[in-house]
Amino acid sequence: GEGEGEGEGEGEGEGEGEGEGEGECTDGGTRCDGICVNLDDDLEHCGDCEIACGGGFECVTGFCICPDPLTSCGDVCADLGSDPENCGECGLSCGNVGDCIEGDCVCPDGATDCDGLCSDLDTDPLNCGDCGDVCPVGADCVGGNCDCPGSQINCFDEYCADTSSDPDNCGECGNLCPGICSDGQCECGGGLTLCGEWWQDQYCADLDSDPTACGGCGSWCFGGEYCLNGHCECRPGLERCVDRGNQGSGCRDTQANFYRCGDCDTECSENGEQICADGSCVDCDDDGFDECASLDCPEGHTACDTDPDGNDIPDYCADLSNDPLNCGECGSVCWPYQICADGECTNFSHATGCEACPCDACGDGTECCLYPGTVDYPICVEGDSCPT
Repeated sequence: GEGEGEGEGEGEGEGEGEGEGEGECTDGGTRCDGICVNLDDDLEHCGDCEIACGGGFECVTGFCICPDPLTSCGDVCADLGSDPENCGECGLSCGNVGDCIEGDCVCPDGATDCDGLCSDLDTDPLNCGDCGDVCPVGADCVGGNCDCPGSQINCFDEYCADTSSDPDNCGECGNLCPGICSDGQCECGGGLTLCGEWWQDQYCADLDSDPTACGGCGSWCFGGEYCLNGHCECRPGLERCVDRGNQGSGCRDTQANFYRCGDCDTECSENGEQICADGSCVDCDDDGFDECASLDCPEGHTACDTDPDGNDIPDYCADLSNDPLNCGECGSVCWPYQICADGECTNFSHATGCEACPCDACGDGTECCLYPGTVDYPICVEGDSCPT
């Protein structure tokens, strides 16, 4: 009798324990991830072992729902009356417009809605004093007013400028300096001199070589002159002639000038009898200047009619590659601040501080050359060619 009782007890106890451990849950539970859960109200296993409620949701009868008064907006429960990311409706974000109050995006106290941006009109330089009132560049908004820092002033309601050192606003707004601004005054560096008045176009000039300020501001070189060491000199190949009756003074090409032929005092015969060719008065016959029209020029030179007598007869042999009075073609005259290099009129400047080439004053994009006809006057020529 005792043996049968012990056997039944041991068998029943072992069977119930194994059944619960292998997956059987009591009270209608379901085993998920090794534990028994109620799928009707478990937030991590709502309606299914793989479904978890989050973002403020509750699990009710196996469904993730938002409690009153929240609304389901995607994967979160939102209070549409106060949620700045879902204000009044799902997905409507207040962004930079502050807070959500009773379903409307409103700016906090002390701020104003300026086109969807909450702005403090007392301090916002983009909305200073009123929406859309932008302060000049560099200015601060203080108490609703635009203030430039320190000693800077408001220039044209566009920017703040220090008129003591700003080369674009030197001494006053809009006064443009060609060089530097020091204590409100325009100055030039590198041995240059400031020329012109503030109401004009000021510029920095090298008084040694600038043909518009030769030896002093406002001193121009004209015609066949160039500026050499602060003096207007005749270009190489020209001779300075004084006033003589109906022939004014100036630099003249005595190689081809009918009234100054060979020198300043020799005038060729009129009435079509002579022309000046290569510095000599040449006799012409009476049947159409045939003899004069056959001017024989050396190799590399071109016969040009440079005398303004209207007869279209060649009177001068020009090297078109380097002649500043016939540069590239007959009659093409370079400006006083140009030389003729490879048949092109090319800008040049004085090689400041140098007496020979090479010269450090000639920077990138320029070539140090001797001015034609000189041996001790180096210049900086734009490009990479010197006149031959």
